[in-house]
Amino acid sequence: MIQDIFISNDLARFVLPDHARIWIFQADRFFTDEEAADIQLAGDRFAAQWQAHGKELAAQFVLSDRLFAIMAIDEQVEGASGCSIDKFMRFILDTETKFGLSLTNRMCFAFISNDEIKICRRKDIEICRAEAGLNAGSLVFDNLLPNLGELRRNRLKPASQTWLAGLLK
Repeated sequence: MIQDIFISNDLARFVLPDHARIWIFQADRFFTDEEAADIQLAGDRFAAQWQAHGKELAAQFVLSDRLFAIMAIDEQVEGASGCSIDKFMRFILDTETKFGLSLTNRMCFAFISNDEIKICRRKDIEICRAEAGLNAGSLVFDNLLPNLGELRRNRLKPASQTWLAGLLK
């Protein structure tokens, strides 16, 4: 099944439970191998020292498909606070600056076409429809999932079941 191909081995690196809260950031371009290694190392370091009110957070950072930066935290161990989330967002914004990419543009999405991951910006939907076959049945990566369990089970959805539905009629 095509979906199984894109339940990346990268996700198998997560050892936190299904209830762990997640944040998914999709880049506007694929990371080079060198960038991916550097970002993964920086994310590992950040997750290892991430704290809320002086208490360590059970967090894990994983890059997936050279496109997605995913942070997970087991809030049953310790919950993230506003300040700790601000520190994480600073890490994401600094990563954007350092590598000259966007991780926070929510109008950029990824979908599957001809067994490959394609990146599309909302403003380019008509181009993606014409050139890559984007349609209501196309499998789209859902970057709004709340926890690891959902990421593991429902990472890909038909575009008709996402925010793209109204744009692909």
